[in-house]
Amino acid sequence: GFTRVLQAAGRVIRSEKDEGVVCLVDSRYGEIGYQKLFPSQWQPHKVLSATSLRHSLADFWVGR
Repeated sequence: GFTRVLQAAGRVIRSEKDEGVVCLVDSRYGEIGYQKLFPSQWQPHKVLSATSLRHSLADFWVGR
């Protein structure tokens, strides 16, 4: 199942020069078992509210 998550992310971020955000909206992706499956380039960041998400996205795009 997680292979499909990676495939979907690959449709958004297509090359090494691309930058973007993949939002996984399910609490299970916060579990260590799933996080071990993330590519090494991914930088997981847990958010708990829409406001927190908005701030995290703004921080990601600063300077890009």
